[in-house]
Amino acid sequence: MSILGKDVERLLQLRSDGMRAAISVLLASRRRLEQQDTANCNALNALVRTIDLGLDARKPLSQH
Repeated sequence: MSILGKDVERLLQLRSDGMRAAISVLLASRRRLEQQDTANCNALNALVRTIDLGLDARKPLSQH
């Protein structure tokens, strides 16, 4: 028995092969891409704010 009140042997075991592993890799890759996308947007906004181009970085370019 354990703290959960169930036999430890009856708890689900994580599998490291097949579909779960593939989904785990895809999710980790997606998180990394989202982080990089955010970093790129922040860098571009910082550049636009540093160089006075007469643009407001908070508004879409289509409004100019």
